[in-house]
Amino acid sequence: QPLADFEEFQAAAARRGIVYISRLPPNLKPHQLRMYLIPFGAIKRIYCTPEDAERTKSRGKKGGNKRRQFTDAWVEFEKKKRAKNAALVLNGHQMGGKNKRSPYYYDLWNIKYLSKFKWFHLTEEIREQKRNATQKLRAQVTRAKREANAFLENRDKAIVDTKVRERLAKKAGGTESTSVAPSTSTVAAAADLSERRASQKVVSKKKKKVTRESGAKANLDA
Repeated sequence: QPLADFEEFQAAAARRGIVYISRLPPNLKPHQLRMYLIPFGAIKRIYCTPEDAERTKSRGKKGGNKRRQFTDAWVEFEKKKRAKNAALVLNGHQMGGKNKRSPYYYDLWNIKYLSKFKWFHLTEEIREQKRNATQKLRAQVTRAKREANAFLENRDKAIVDTKVRERLAKKAGGTESTSVAPSTSTVAAAADLSERRASQKVVSKKKKKVTRESGAKANLDA
């Protein structure tokens, strides 16, 4: 029984047909797209590609529609014949038909039947896109971390260099003050020595004078 069910599923999948719509007008939602295509036959699945989130955000900042739009779509019909007929009839025609009040009156269908294309091809493509997006995001995160680490490392080096320069500047200033101080003390010591020598000379002269006077007085007494 499981084998029979699987074969029946494969047969049903082989009978299905897929059309690709390369452009969806603004504000067209998947359920609206189904309403446009359901007259051509039973529809199994619809997938609409959402636009990039950055594009939606940018449009909202500029005052545009903040709702996320869809760019293109895949529609799976229960029968290949129905899918082919829908693509043949609609391609190049107005989406709004003859109704001028329709918001899609001036939009044209750009629809194509995809021969030998199955839904699992689409799911594989979507998974591949997600993997690529994930890898791209990881690469961006890695690059951002590398740049942040380089910035912090350069900042730390700059701080260390600044501190080293400050220390060298302080050390150079202290050496200069030390070299000036001995010269000042030497001058003061020399001046003091000169004063002492002058005082000694004066005292020596006074002693000699006293000695001469004493000797002269002694001679007179003799």
